[in-house]
Amino acid sequence: MCLGTGADPNEPVSKQTSLNASFFDITQSIREREFESGTADAGWICLCEDGCEYVIKDGVSKNSEPIVPHCEWFCTELSEAIQIAAPEHKIVRRIDETLVFGSRFVGGLINSDAAAGYWYDLVKAGEIDLDSISAILSHIFAFDLFIFNYDRHKWNFLVQKVNEKYTIFAMDYSRAWLRAGFPLPSIPMDAGLNTIAHHRDLVRIWGRQYITPDEIDHTLKKIQKISKQRIERIINDHPPDWLSDSQKNAILGWWGSAEFISRLSAISEGVRNASCL
Repeated sequence: MCLGTGADPNEPVSKQTSLNASFFDITQSIREREFESGTADAGWICLCEDGCEYVIKDGVSKNSEPIVPHCEWFCTELSEAIQIAAPEHKIVRRIDETLVFGSRFVGGLINSDAAAGYWYDLVKAGEIDLDSISAILSHIFAFDLFIFNYDRHKWNFLVQKVNEKYTIFAMDYSRAWLRAGFPLPSIPMDAGLNTIAHHRDLVRIWGRQYITPDEIDHTLKKIQKISKQRIERIINDHPPDWLSDSQKNAILGWWGSAEFISRLSAISEGVRNASCL
């Protein structure tokens, strides 16, 4: 895969803060309850003024870390920028006035519990055609490797059936991106981490490899085309206390650099030679 040189790392980045999304893309919590599931880093559910419920990540609950709201916002915004679907997300103003990341509950999920059979069981049974979803699964896998999402597992894919087709939403980036340290850990990812272990488990369940190198490269090329200015806007569009100035400058300095390009190339090569699989 020829990835080229990418964005110019010396490209000037505006020092002006963009219009903060919290002025527009915020929803007010009107009722809150504890989230009793095993979901990592998510301690609360908020019913908001828009009439929807949101799982919130505040960087405090369930032994979370303060960087988590940024990681969730950044990775979800970036995934949507490269056409990987995600649940609707908002900045939620809690009753105590703190601003947190909120991910809207998605309804109509396909067999998302053990009693009915998980979505991957339907793939094994042939009710969901694996060939029809392998591209999006490959896109998500490439993205997870890029942001070092080490906690992708079989249960944080959300699958809906819409007009006789299946839609897959990727969610849950609290164990990714800066949560893993920065600069990001190198590729390939350790086989003991959930992302690789569960990928291999799906291969075992389905009886064949479903990740395709060409679709991996398709996603990597989309990531490469994201400008440093777009990255700065994503960061500026969340509350400033979610990320320090030094962390922001480190991200912007890395984006489009030789190290950035090397990471994309390592993922492409690692999938083709199976060291990332």
